[in-house]
This record gives sequence, structure tokens and C-alpha cells, in this order.
Amino acid sequence: MLTKDEIFAIRSTWLAVAGERDRTGELFYEELFKRAPQVRPMFSSSPKIQGRKLMETLAIVVDGLDNLDGLVPTIRDLGRFHANLGATAEHYHLVGEVLIETIARVAGPNMTPTARLGWQRAYAIVARIMLSA
Repeated sequence: MLTKDEIFAIRSTWLAVAGERDRTGELFYEELFKRAPQVRPMFSSSPKIQGRKLMETLAIVVDGLDNLDGLVPTIRDLGRFHANLGATAEHYHLVGEVLIETIARVAGPNMTPTARLGWQRAYAIVARIMLSA
């Protein structure tokens, strides 16, 4: 479970990123494909479209941080979808690293140590639920 301080820090960081959603999503996929070009075929859409989908999903998660249990069915569905694409635990690890680095890059000084830890913990929770689906 996330602490109130972590949730507050994540949301503060998200506010800094939300105004740059398209840019953040594109930066994420550019970096992901640079680090792991073998995953590119798993995505049928352009990095811009994929980035928008990612940012929409993040917005839902950030909004639901106070009640992650309520998001479990949606997160499980997302996990099944990604499993059908061939996503593995190794992919989730890489995605988590790239996602948090990208958010930090865009958020700048808003990515405090508490925010980074919160994002890492939130991502770990979501990834665990997705992988269990």
C-alpha cells in the first residue's frame, strides 16, 4: 500500500507531466524501443498513439491511487491484453525503469525522492496485478 505522502508526491509529479502528456508518451516509447527494439512489433500503433494510450492509463491509475482495489479488474484486463501480446516479467521490469526515468525527465525538480519511491511502488503494485492476470 502507498503512503499518503507517496500518493501526494505522485499526484504532484503527475500534474507536472500531465501538461506534457503527448511529449511524455512519445519520449517513453522512443526510449523503450531504443533499449529494446525487439518489443516494437508488439505495438501496432505509432509511438504517438501508444503514448496517448499510456498517458490515459496512467491518469486512471493516478486518479485511483486512494483505492487501488477498485482498479484491480481494469488492471487485470490490461494484464491479460499484454500477456496476449507476449509481455513477460522482464518486459515489465524494463517498462518500469523507462517509465519512471521518462516521468522524472519531464517532471524535472517535481520528481522528489518521495515521488520517485511512490512511482516505483505504484508501478510494482500495478505490474504485479497485471502479471497475475
